[in-house]
Amino acid sequence: MIEAEGGSTGVVETGVNVRTDYNQTASVTSSDEDSTGATITYTPFSDSAVIVKVNGLQVNLGDGAKNEACYFSADGGTTAKSSADIAAGDTLYWMGSIAAYELEADDEIDIVYMASSNDV
Repeated sequence: MIEAEGGSTGVVETGVNVRTDYNQTASVTSSDEDSTGATITYTPFSDSAVIVKVNGLQVNLGDGAKNEACYFSADGGTTAKSSADIAAGDTLYWMGSIAAYELEADDEIDIVYMASSNDV
C-alpha cells in the first residue's frame, strides 16, 4: 500500500454502477404517497443521478417535491427528498395520480445509480 503525503492511503474514491437495487418487487399501491416497498441500499456517489424504472420503463423522480411519479423519503413519505439528499435506506413512494397508474404485486422496480467505490 502506498501512502500519500499526510498519511492518507492514496486510494481515490470513484463512482461505480451497482445493480443491488434492481428487480425489487413493488408493494401494491392504491393512493398517492403509498410506499413502493423499494429502498435504496447505498448513498448515491457525489450527488449522481438516480433513475427509477418500473418494469423496465423509466419514471420521473421528484426532486424535493411530490410532483412526479415517485419520490424518496426517510420519514414515512411525509417529506420528499431532493435528489442531492437521497441516502442509503431511503424508501421510494408512489404518486399514482401523476403516474396515471398504481403499482401491482407483480411490478418490478429498478433503482439505477452510482455508489461510492468505498461502499461496494
